[in-house]
Amino acid sequence: MIRSDIHRQARQIADSELGRCPPLRALRADEALLVAEAVRKVAAAVADCLLAEAQADPRLQAALDTTYSTERAVLPGTTVAAAQTSA
Repeated sequence: MIRSDIHRQARQIADSELGRCPPLRALRADEALLVAEAVRKVAAAVADCLLAEAQADPRLQAALDTTYSTERAVLPGTTVAAAQTSA
């Protein structure tokens, strides 16, 4: 569950940043697609690295568990403290 959530968020961040990149819009469609695919692969690799580090670091794993727990999900525009209070 956490793995897919982290990968989904990495993809969302990559797509958001790609959407705000004016130089990308100046490329031909096939070139822009190649750049977007590369950015998404890098985002997935970063997510994989984070997950691998979490296996070796219980504190990081606990932080990810807290952050990506469905019971304590933080909605956009909500502070972590507010989400924990409502849980």
